[in-house]
Amino acid sequence: MTKTSENPNIIQLDLPERESNPGYLNILFRYLSMMAATITDMESYSDLRVSMLTDLMISTIPNKRTKDLRKTMRNFKKREVDKRIFEAMELAEREGTTFSNEDEAKIVIEVCLETVGLVTDFMDESIGLSRKLEIGSS
Repeated sequence: MTKTSENPNIIQLDLPERESNPGYLNILFRYLSMMAATITDMESYSDLRVSMLTDLMISTIPNKRTKDLRKTMRNFKKREVDKRIFEAMELAEREGTTFSNEDEAKIVIEVCLETVGLVTDFMDESIGLSRKLEIGSS
């Protein structure tokens, strides 16, 4: 908690910027659950559902103000996949091994999971998925 400079009688709470409808958080947790179920039941790394669920989660970021954030996250995912595939292909070439479609698909899944982490980080900061507990006064 901090006192505002405009009015010393008003205390700002160190809480998320927005409050969310509980149904919205339910959707987010359903997507996370669907992602976990998809990963555990995949028969091949080239299963597109992980990437599609990641894009769906990015799309759930609310508000017109965050439209640029959605675009940024999608660009992060694409750039990171491209960069890691390029690096892995170079490494395979240097080592005289082959870079397979399965290797590429594994990279896509890794990046998707990192991107999902960014989505949940944003949700935590903006609408509060977790709470920081403190005891005492500063």
